[in-house]
Amino acid sequence: MDIKFGYALGMSDVSATDAARLLAGLRRQEPRVCQVCGTEVIATTRRLYCSPLCRLKADYARHAEARKAKRRARYHRQKEESQQNQA
Repeated sequence: MDIKFGYALGMSDVSATDAARLLAGLRRQEPRVCQVCGTEVIATTRRLYCSPLCRLKADYARHAEARKAKRRARYHRQKEESQQNQA
Protein backbone atom coordinates (compact mmCIF):
# COMPACT_ATOMS: atom_id res chain seq x y z
CA MET A 1 0.00 0.00 0.00
CA ASP A 2 1.64 3.23 -1.20
CA ILE A 3 0.19 6.29 0.60
CA LYS A 4 1.51 9.75 -0.30
CA PHE A 5 1.19 12.78 1.92
CA GLY A 6 1.94 16.49 1.56
CA TYR A 7 3.07 18.00 -1.71
CA ALA A 8 3.44 14.61 -3.40
CA LEU A 9 -0.32 14.12 -3.30
CA GLY A 10 -1.83 15.24 -6.61
CA MET A 11 1.17 17.26 -7.71
CA SER A 12 3.20 14.75 -9.64
CA ASP A 13 3.85 17.02 -12.64
CA VAL A 14 3.95 20.39 -10.91
CA SER A 15 6.48 21.54 -8.32
CA ALA A 16 5.40 23.52 -5.27
CA THR A 17 6.81 26.78 -6.67
CA ASP A 18 4.92 26.34 -9.93
CA ALA A 19 1.73 25.73 -7.97
CA ALA A 20 2.35 28.88 -5.93
CA ARG A 21 2.88 30.89 -9.12
CA LEU A 22 -0.38 29.57 -10.53
CA LEU A 23 -2.27 30.50 -7.37
CA ALA A 24 -0.68 33.96 -7.33
CA GLY A 25 -1.85 34.50 -10.89
CA LEU A 26 -5.42 33.79 -9.84
CA ARG A 27 -5.45 36.51 -7.16
CA ARG A 28 -7.59 39.51 -7.96
CA GLN A 29 -5.44 42.40 -9.16
CA GLU A 30 -6.48 45.98 -9.61
CA PRO A 31 -4.85 49.35 -10.25
CA ARG A 32 -3.85 51.03 -7.00
CA VAL A 33 -2.25 54.33 -6.07
CA CYS A 34 0.67 54.27 -3.64
CA GLN A 35 -0.36 56.03 -0.43
CA VAL A 36 3.06 57.68 -0.07
CA CYS A 37 4.22 58.85 -3.49
CA GLY A 38 1.06 58.57 -5.61
CA THR A 39 2.53 56.16 -8.18
CA GLU A 40 -0.06 53.93 -9.83
CA VAL A 41 0.70 50.19 -9.61
CA ILE A 42 -1.14 47.01 -10.53
CA ALA A 43 -1.46 45.20 -7.23
CA THR A 44 -3.36 42.58 -5.33
CA THR A 45 -6.03 43.84 -2.99
CA ARG A 46 -3.68 43.81 0.02
CA ARG A 47 -0.84 45.91 -1.42
CA LEU A 48 -0.79 49.55 -0.30
CA TYR A 49 2.60 50.82 -1.45
CA CYS A 50 4.55 50.71 -4.71
CA SER A 51 7.88 49.69 -3.18
CA PRO A 52 9.58 48.66 0.07
CA LEU A 53 10.98 52.19 0.33
CA CYS A 54 7.48 53.71 0.36
CA ARG A 55 6.38 51.08 2.89
CA LEU A 56 9.25 52.12 5.19
CA LYS A 57 8.49 55.81 4.75
CA ALA A 58 4.86 55.21 5.72
CA ASP A 59 5.93 53.15 8.73
CA TYR A 60 8.31 55.89 9.83
CA ALA A 61 5.58 58.54 9.52
CA ARG A 62 3.02 56.34 11.31
CA HIS A 63 5.30 55.87 14.34
CA ALA A 64 6.93 59.32 14.33
CA GLU A 65 5.04 60.68 17.33
CA ALA A 66 5.86 57.68 19.52
CA ARG A 67 9.51 57.90 18.46
CA LYS A 68 9.63 61.63 19.34
CA ALA A 69 7.98 61.00 22.71
CA LYS A 70 10.56 58.33 23.50
CA ARG A 71 13.42 60.69 22.60
CA ARG A 72 11.90 63.49 24.71
CA ALA A 73 11.56 61.19 27.70
CA ARG A 74 15.17 60.03 27.34
CA TYR A 75 16.37 63.66 27.04
CA HIS A 76 14.48 64.74 30.18
CA ARG A 77 15.70 61.70 32.11
CA GLN A 78 19.33 62.40 31.16
CA LYS A 79 18.91 66.09 31.98
CA GLU A 80 17.54 65.27 35.45
CA GLU A 81 20.33 62.78 36.08
CA SER A 82 23.01 65.31 35.12
CA GLN A 83 21.43 67.97 37.36
CA GLN A 84 21.36 65.50 40.27
CA ASN A 85 25.01 64.57 39.70
CA GLN A 86 26.04 68.26 39.70
CA ALA A 87 24.21 68.98 42.97
